[in-house]
Amino acid sequence: MFNPSILFPAFQAAGMLESAQFTLGDSSVISDVPVGYRKPGEIEFDGVGRNDHQIEYETAKAPGLRVGNLVRITFRDQTTRDFRLMSDPLPVSDGFFSRVRLTPA
Repeated sequence: MFNPSILFPAFQAAGMLESAQFTLGDSSVISDVPVGYRKPGEIEFDGVGRNDHQIEYETAKAPGLRVGNLVRITFRDQTTRDFRLMSDPLPVSDGFFSRVRLTPA
């Protein structure tokens, strides 16, 4: 049986993920969440370009995210950028991973 929990540690070890810090509506913070970041203009598997910022993450690492929450992404080059969630997270397939659209804060 396929175990999705092996994916993000492997991606992180290969330097393919960014680090996110989420600030929730109650001001609590969830730090050091590995995320896959997609920027506008990136081509998806279907050949269509993205028109928004988006992240994918392990759902259990950042429970309770909602529209409007703040996310600070630290990129591999150590630059940071702040975003707000444009939508509630959507589960991917069985829900082990979630995706969310972002807008610059």
